[in-house]
Amino acid sequence: MDASKLVFPHPGEIVHSVVQRTHEVTGIPVSQIRESLSGDRSLKGVLATIPARLAELSDHVLAEHPWAKRDTLALKYTLFPYYTYFDDDSSREQALELVARESSSYLKVALGMTQRGITRRATLRICRGC
Repeated sequence: MDASKLVFPHPGEIVHSVVQRTHEVTGIPVSQIRESLSGDRSLKGVLATIPARLAELSDHVLAEHPWAKRDTLALKYTLFPYYTYFDDDSSREQALELVARESSSYLKVALGMTQRGITRRATLRICRGC
């Protein structure tokens, strides 16, 4: 697929939505769109809830596309601002650098998101003895 066939994103539209909309408009298989954008059919890092490897994506779109600038891509077209809302500026800048070049696992560690999920207890615990 030629990168010029990628539809322009609406304000605030995330990457996954644009890939799906491009599929609907052009009829090109989603896997082929993903491969043409990053060289990887899965594009797992880019389409994950926590974005990653955005440099690959921004390098494959046309220069006039809004995603050509990595910072703009991360801040306006992913859920990155949601995950860094309460972080200070230095942590946000470090995370922004990781979003461009690393996998999402590095970003999770940088943002302190390494906790496991909440486990369900069989009984209600009111005191330490319970």
